[in-house]
Amino acid sequence: MCHPLVLNRWRDQLTETLLAFAAATGNPHCKGLHDLTLQRTPRTPDQIERLHSQRRLFAALLQRRAEAIRLIISLNDALSLAERRDPSHAVLKHVADQAYNELVRRYPEQYRHIRARLSPFETRAGRLQIPGSRTELRRQIFEELDRRHSG
Repeated sequence: MCHPLVLNRWRDQLTETLLAFAAATGNPHCKGLHDLTLQRTPRTPDQIERLHSQRRLFAALLQRRAEAIRLIISLNDALSLAERRDPSHAVLKHVADQAYNELVRRYPEQYRHIRARLSPFETRAGRLQIPGSRTELRRQIFEELDRRHSG
């Protein structure tokens, strides 16, 4: 289960499950467990037991998602190192850079739009931290580009 596509889907499924469970556990989000001492709602022993079980499951899902993210990052780092050690890496990188530069030259407006949409998610040059699904963000950006091109 270490293929990047499988791991990304696993992370996305965990996130969706966390989103579905967040309300039942008294959480306003799925980033962590919310402090219940701030709420002054009286609960019956059955409600407390059910809430405790739901929060334990929520905490386990949070832990699995964090592990999946760490594994994805480690795997991506290992793949990057292996690619850089490949003798053809320099040639392929040069060709890819040329193709990239050509696309930027031919389609500067679309390039600026994509960069503008991705810039809020940049953690450093070339690195993105996207909350949610990269696939969904990609779909939204392409729909925007299609609307701009056809309209």
